[in-house]
Amino acid sequence: GAGKSTLLKIIARVTAPTLGRIEGHGQVVSLLELGLGFQPELTARQNIDLYSGLYNIPAKVLKKQFDEIVRFAELEKYIDNPLRTFSSGMYLRLAFSVAANLDPDILLADEVLAVGDIKFQNSCLKRVQQMRDEGRSTLFVSHDMLAIRQICDQVLWLHNGRVRQFGITEDVVSAYEEYMFSGDMNSNDESRGILAESNSLALISARLTSEDHDEIGALKIGNDAHFQINLFTKRNDLNVFVGIDVFVKVGKKQHVFRGIQPRFYAEKKGVYIVRVKIPAMSFVDNHYSVNVSAVTEQNGVEKAVVAQSAFGFRAYHIGQIQGDGLPGGADRIKGLFTPELEWQAEFSDEPVALKAN
Repeated sequence: GAGKSTLLKIIARVTAPTLGRIEGHGQVVSLLELGLGFQPELTARQNIDLYSGLYNIPAKVLKKQFDEIVRFAELEKYIDNPLRTFSSGMYLRLAFSVAANLDPDILLADEVLAVGDIKFQNSCLKRVQQMRDEGRSTLFVSHDMLAIRQICDQVLWLHNGRVRQFGITEDVVSAYEEYMFSGDMNSNDESRGILAESNSLALISARLTSEDHDEIGALKIGNDAHFQINLFTKRNDLNVFVGIDVFVKVGKKQHVFRGIQPRFYAEKKGVYIVRVKIPAMSFVDNHYSVNVSAVTEQNGVEKAVVAQSAFGFRAYHIGQIQGDGLPGGADRIKGLFTPELEWQAEFSDEPVALKAN
């Protein structure tokens, strides 16, 4: 809802602007949706001709690039097969290959580098980087901060249809990440509203806090983590169970752990504050999201509510974590979680046979 895709459609002349105008110079090719404009009953070869015609690509340019389009898409054996016989992966490869190899001056790409398998994604990124090095422009819309860091020189951050920040990639991406995992995003004021509710209970807010219960946006590794969940019971005499599910994105979103609070008795309706402490050294240097759930039980009837991604936070460290550290940043904590470990080393007088160098 920020307006990113709409902006690309205006630049691509698919949508007319309500106000203002777009001024551009050079050939524009858009990847608003992979395969948009393809005809499934035509062969891949015919669709390449059709697609290039939609963008007024000269025949001599298409002839020069045709073999590279087919090679990049890895479809040499299937070029004369109807598109309706293609798998979704083949379809994606062809669509990107056609758009990226027609020598556009400006390439518009909307999240398309996040589709397909890992090999295909890497090929897409390398192709876009190559276009950048050749002096061509790419306008790339994405939520993938890693991809943005790899291919973008400047970043425009849109928020609720307005420009929040524009500038050098690292400056804007860092500010965006800090916002996403800070109190700005996670503050549960009236504008944010209730996270989730049933006819017996409402989850009002959930946040990361300090030991003193002040809201914070990031957790320093080595400190205990404190979560605070505010809920409102709409009835008297309820048994309530609160749970948390913590996720981390390592390659893909992974479930780190689940915690369930022992049942507590809510004698009267009103606001209850639930707090949970997670021991120090449980988190690694990464971004986390937390689902919050609550179950009410009355007269044997249970009702559950779940707030997906109720809040997020970043775990970070400054300087050494343990011991004297290792060269090359090898002491950076990695993995899904980091338990407190006990280490020791001692001398052994047992003989060992070693092969001479």
